[in-house]
Amino acid sequence: MRKKYTLEPLQKLRHERVTEQSRVVSAAQAAHVAAREAAIAARKVREAEQERAQAERQRERELLEAGTACAADLQQAERFWVGATVRAAALLQREVAAEKRQSEAAVKEQGARSELAAARADAEVLDRHQARFTAEQRRTAELAEEEAQLDRWTADHYGKRRA
Repeated sequence: MRKKYTLEPLQKLRHERVTEQSRVVSAAQAAHVAAREAAIAARKVREAEQERAQAERQRERELLEAGTACAADLQQAERFWVGATVRAAALLQREVAAEKRQSEAAVKEQGARSELAAARADAEVLDRHQARFTAEQRRTAELAEEEAQLDRWTADHYGKRRA
């Protein structure tokens, strides 16, 4: 008679934990990718704004060198630079915040991956234990069968001579 593997409910629970942790890792990885893309987008917006401001500065310089700029143009350019500085600071803050979210998402993803590895290791321990248990049960059954065959042979072989 074969024994039932008594740790089967625990084994099932650990495999369910691995499945759940896999979902958590997937979600953390998606969040990390989204945060990285947001950081890249924020950097591109900031760089585009800086390029636009540099192009405007170059245009002003050309007007000054050509001598076609008047006092009103210089005042307008000053107002533009005040606004450009404020926009650049806001874009830089947005970029820094996006990079911070990206690093936090990377930490969460790494933590989730560590928990998944631990859950897999726990499940594999029980899988190996069950394999040893099954092998021992099989070996016990084989030995019992061999012993029964030996008993039959002995009874058949020696029982006939005695009779």
